Amino acid sequence: ANSGSPFSLVPPTSRSSRCGRIEPATIGGRRAPIMLVSRCLARASPTTSTVAALATTASPCGRLVRDHIADSLSSYFGSRPEVVGALESPLEFKTMVGRSGYEFRLNEIYRKAGVSWLTPAEIFQPHVGEAIARFVVRNHLGKTNEDKDGDQDHLRICEIGGGNGTLAADVMDYVSRNDPRVYETMEYTVLDVSESLCERQRERVARRGGDGHAQRFSSVAADAASREAWRD
Repeated sequence: ANSGSPFSLVPPTSRSSRCGRIEPATIGGRRAPIMLVSRCLARASPTTSTVAALATTASPCGRLVRDHIADSLSSYFGSRPEVVGALESPLEFKTMVGRSGYEFRLNEIYRKAGVSWLTPAEIFQPHVGEAIARFVVRNHLGKTNEDKDGDQDHLRICEIGGGNGTLAADVMDYVSRNDPRVYETMEYTVLDVSESLCERQRERVARRGGDGHAQRFSSVAADAASREAWRD
């Protein structure tokens, strides 16, 4: 935790059990189990309150912090896809005057939409997706040129947690416009814990690029931390 936090986590000791015991945290110099740490986190903000409330009990032998966080986020996004906001159209940054104009417009959007947050790919569309696509394609073509046979392998992109599908649509738009040869054989896969978001991603990508995008895109409801999710 940072210096401004009212609590701190200490690493496991040699007494840790096979199941990954977590050493109790210290709050105000006194030790407290992860359950109390979660409650402390719950007071930080409305969003963290929702996340922390979903997982506030630990097994008798304790658990790793990373597992606790992963389970909390998985439950959060899996049960509340509406927290991920979507823009009806890209923001017109040229109409905003400085940072204050940008913040005013963003606050206005949050107030009207009533969502918890917007992803960077959503706010800065299509620029984030195009920047990523440009880097990926350039790197992909560079490796292809280094191949002695000169054959071009198909590009396969995997995104973990696809939000509304905006990033995927922007990336595929860029590739289709700027390198049709790469686009012809590319595959874009999203792994997301929320089936509702998966459906939203499929709809947005298909709406943006028609059958061309839809044939090259897939969204799978799965936990990326699980080995089973990567078998295919």
